[in-house]
Amino acid sequence: MRIVFLLFFVYLGLGAMAQDTIQNPVDFLPTDYSKKFTPHHLVVDYFKYVAENSKSVVFQKYGLSQEQRPLCIAIVSSPENIQNLESIRLNNLKLTGLEKGVGDVGKAKSIVWVNFGVHGNEPGATESSLQILYDLTQKDEDWLQDVIVILNPSLNPDGFNRYVSWNRQVSHDVMMPNKKSREHLEPWPTGRGNHFYRDLNRDWAWGTQSETRDLLKIYHEWMPHIVPDLHEQHPGKHYFFAPAVEPIHEYISDFQKDFQTTIGDHNAEVFDKRKWLYFTGEIFDMFYPGYGDTYPSFNGAIGMTYEQGGHGVAGQKLRLENGSLLSIEDRIEHHVAAVLATIETAKKYNKEILVSFANYFKKSQETLIGKYQGYVIKKGRSVYRMEKLKKLLDLHHIEYGSVRYSKDAVGYDYENQNNTSFAIHPGDLVIPAKQAMGVIANVLLEPVSHLTDSMTYDISAWSLPFVFNLEAYAVGGVLPDLNDFPRPKRVQGIVGMGDYAWVVSWKDISSARMLNALLEKRILVRYSQSEFKISGKEFQRGTLVITRADNRMPIQQLKRTLEELSITFQLPVFAQASGNTEKGPDFGSDKFKLVTRSKVGVVFGPSINAYSYGEVWAFLDKELKIPFVALPFNELSKNAFMDLNILIFPKGSYENLDAMAREKIKKWVSLGGRLILLETACKTLNIGEFELAEKEEDTEVVDSFAVYANEERDALLNSVPGGIVKVVLDITHPLAFGYEDFYYSLKTEDFSFDLLKDGHTVGRTPEVVSTLGYFGRNFKAHLNNNMIFGVRTYGNGQVVYFVDNPLFRGFWEGGKLMVANALFFR
Repeated sequence: MRIVFLLFFVYLGLGAMAQDTIQNPVDFLPTDYSKKFTPHHLVVDYFKYVAENSKSVVFQKYGLSQEQRPLCIAIVSSPENIQNLESIRLNNLKLTGLEKGVGDVGKAKSIVWVNFGVHGNEPGATESSLQILYDLTQKDEDWLQDVIVILNPSLNPDGFNRYVSWNRQVSHDVMMPNKKSREHLEPWPTGRGNHFYRDLNRDWAWGTQSETRDLLKIYHEWMPHIVPDLHEQHPGKHYFFAPAVEPIHEYISDFQKDFQTTIGDHNAEVFDKRKWLYFTGEIFDMFYPGYGDTYPSFNGAIGMTYEQGGHGVAGQKLRLENGSLLSIEDRIEHHVAAVLATIETAKKYNKEILVSFANYFKKSQETLIGKYQGYVIKKGRSVYRMEKLKKLLDLHHIEYGSVRYSKDAVGYDYENQNNTSFAIHPGDLVIPAKQAMGVIANVLLEPVSHLTDSMTYDISAWSLPFVFNLEAYAVGGVLPDLNDFPRPKRVQGIVGMGDYAWVVSWKDISSARMLNALLEKRILVRYSQSEFKISGKEFQRGTLVITRADNRMPIQQLKRTLEELSITFQLPVFAQASGNTEKGPDFGSDKFKLVTRSKVGVVFGPSINAYSYGEVWAFLDKELKIPFVALPFNELSKNAFMDLNILIFPKGSYENLDAMAREKIKKWVSLGGRLILLETACKTLNIGEFELAEKEEDTEVVDSFAVYANEERDALLNSVPGGIVKVVLDITHPLAFGYEDFYYSLKTEDFSFDLLKDGHTVGRTPEVVSTLGYFGRNFKAHLNNNMIFGVRTYGNGQVVYFVDNPLFRGFWEGGKLMVANALFFR
């Protein structure tokens, strides 16, 4: 696989000013550097300035944030290496197998890639990048001869700008270190997430955000060897650097784990000399693949998290518990010391790093890493989701193909969780385990990842077939020979003759996107509440029907619109000459209901989880293209939502919703509104008629002599940090249209509800629960027969309950259709 590297560098002005004439950040910036925070555009200006005036630095813009701020890197090395940068880069890629040819370890250089500020309200990280860049330019040329350093000053410019702009607006010239002062009380939604309030440090594996996709592209053009990821934690905590704590994923090699310790030991020496406090081997594990340390590790690097106390709480200066003052300057100084020490270690162990890196990819191509030879994703369930899966594999440079002829095989059936016989057919997606990117392929595709310790920092199950709701098998035997995966045939528009009606299948989000586009064009659409057959073709519940009787615009205009939308969304539109079906209700039946345009409101504010709000925002805005009214939580007692027909309450705490707002919401629902509750909103929106009955737990014997040191671990027995559970669906209900009779849901909340007695339980856990990932023993004991998705009628309206989050982090593709069903179908 050849990667084209675009050398659109601002190429350092070779022969420009001598390096010792470069201004440091304090002299260059007009913002009182290290005393006040630096706006993002000035961070970029300084990086450009240094590159233009140093023979050792290259500046490269690699993308734009959602709000159109530049994403950039600075590449720093000796002038000689800079002159030969492209050959060094290509040689390194040959070591990985991502570039054709044989790499030469003897000509390779250690590549240290440092990421700063993936969380925008951890500004000390980005601030330190400026000083690190300057310090590197002041080193002797020989110091950088064996290493290439790549600095990414801000992975999240929009969040960083949100925090810095706010802080500069509210902070004082005479600094106030009291934690009760305004500059230490960052307001909702904080600067942690990006434009859509997404946590980009959970997105490396999924690439749901443009910042992540652009980052992955440039990352794979370099494939670095050491990747420190700089963060800030809450003040009062001391500096953290590697090694990490268990659980550490079993596919992280012994060398990677040991070298974390090697780096940590040298960092410790540096911190010891300065009498700085630090800790290692606690809190920060390396299991979930979406982090900025684990993802590089699954790509052959030594990935590490570095955490400095500060965060959005510290402001410009904060008095700590021991009476000392934590300043921006302190935060910068600690990060600078850790990064420079890490580069020193890379220089010292240059040969060992490069040999291990080359062996890592040689092994992934020649040796079976896990127990499966490969993975087969069956065609047929959803062309759209299959294409989205292929795009994700392409993003990670994971190779795949298909077979030319059908072949029988035996493999692990993901959905039934057993070994079985099946057939691989042309058009099925086959991913071999042995390949250059074999480690990350196995991590993302294995049915279950082995968890060495339940004290994990994030979700514990994420296998892609469950994420995309696709039929899949993991194959232990020899895979058949593979050919290039065939491109799907392009849909050319309307299929068949007739102008009585036009029919569109309802299978995935592409159908929902087309439906919304039809409604935006004022075309009336019906959906089927029953299965039917017409013109020899079977159609499922949820199928869209556009009748000529409903739409009296000129026939050519209607046909042209349907043709255009069919091609745009790659969905065939089946023309019908009659409404007389061969099986099931005719088109004039009450079983074909008119779809009402969604007029949506989404509640926001300090009581609402910003991630959840952002997931809803991005889904409506970027995927369905549905406009919505953002409704302040503290103004719901007004009549702002009465002209809407959909009201979404994201995950949040709604106990403090005032009585007047509760009554208005009840009245609005009774008049025909549809209230959609996500996760904790199902529990905390305490409106009498809408409340759910929490499942009673069995009384357990409490050990009165429980060991205090195990308190945190014991609490996990009653929780679920993030595991997959099989859910049985009532596919006759509109909320489950387009689904099979089961669905694998990601469960991240530790409460459970009884089945609805006065409504429809659309999704429930079965009597014998089937789970993947970690579930606390006590919690799992009462997980059977839980309501997961439900609908309750109230007057002329409805309340929809999503106990589990079908939009989790924007990557749980299999759940999105259910939210579309809630928006369009009743």
